[in-house]
Amino acid sequence: MARLENYTLTYRGNPGRVYLTVDKKKGDFVRVAVWDVSENDKMSLDEYEDYPYLYDCFEEKVLLENNETITGFIYQM
Repeated sequence: MARLENYTLTYRGNPGRVYLTVDKKKGDFVRVAVWDVSENDKMSLDEYEDYPYLYDCFEEKVLLENNETITGFIYQM
């Protein structure tokens, strides 16, 4: 588990088809889970998330529970 600092959780979409994403918001944070994934896993995730058409993917730092900071990738609508 980790914290994505200066982001907020946001729902987007239309009735019956809602998507979850994150947006920048200074002072807020989103709790996230962190996984170690292979390049093949990343390619499968890109396909599942319809990257780059529905979601963008970018790198961002997250704060782990042990106060260590790491960089990971995040999908954002």
